[in-house]
Parts: sequence; structure tokens; C-alpha cells
Amino acid sequence: MFNYYLIMKNIDVNIKCIKRRDSEMTECTQLHIAVKNGNVEIVKILLENDNIDVNATDEQGRKAIDISYNQSITDLLSNHNKWIKSDQ
Repeated sequence: MFNYYLIMKNIDVNIKCIKRRDSEMTECTQLHIAVKNGNVEIVKILLENDNIDVNATDEQGRKAIDISYNQSITDLLSNHNKWIKSDQ
């Protein structure tokens, strides 16, 4: 359902959203949120989008791979970067 919504609604997956953390507000992408939450399936769905920018940074200058603590997600992001670089 989430994948369908992304495709059918032409959602910009790179839009930065404001996420409230305690009393602070932080700016990050949907990919950052999925990675931070350790949600492998959502990360896979987001990476299927041709327009995903895996190098987008949060307000602290971190890429999604920089905040990953899940090895499966780190591998997905790393392999996606290699595929993108070899495709260009």
C-alpha cells in the first residue's frame, strides 16, 4: 500500500520533513526516518523510487547511511550507492 501511494501520488521522496525530537525540531528525509527506525521494508520501498537521493543530508549533515545501526539497511544503502555510481 505504501509503495502504491508513492508511485500513484508522485510523491517527492526527497522532501525534507520536520521531525520533533524532545523540544527540538530536526529536518530530515523519509529515508532518514525509515533508517533511524530500522524499518528495512520501508527502506527497500523508498530505494525502489528512481528519484531517491540516498546522499541527501539531514540538518546535521548526515546521510541516511551515517545513522544506520542495522546492518541489513547499511548493506542496502551501500549497494544502492554502488549501483547508482556504476550506472552513470
